[in-house]
Amino acid sequence: MISLDMRFHDIFYALLGNPILIGLWPLLEGTIRKFVSVAGPQYTRDFNELAQRNEVLWAHYRKGDMDAVARELAQHGNYIWRNLQGKGAQAARAEADMAALK
Repeated sequence: MISLDMRFHDIFYALLGNPILIGLWPLLEGTIRKFVSVAGPQYTRDFNELAQRNEVLWAHYRKGDMDAVARELAQHGNYIWRNLQGKGAQAARAEADMAALK
């Protein structure tokens, strides 16, 4: 699913024609792929929500509502960041619980 999501964003940013996004995406994609491969099972995503978020992006693009696309992209990034922070906090709590058991 991650590969499909990466491909979606690759095509989506190319369609937007924004040179900053087009130039930045390969760097972000590589970082995201590395993170997912290292984090493995600790990094789980709700793939249905992921697909729905991409559908929202696509719908805004098709309507030509670039302001809504920009807002959704910002929310997309915030969602990922919150997810990472939540997983980090969960991992820290689990590590503390394991240490307490020793």
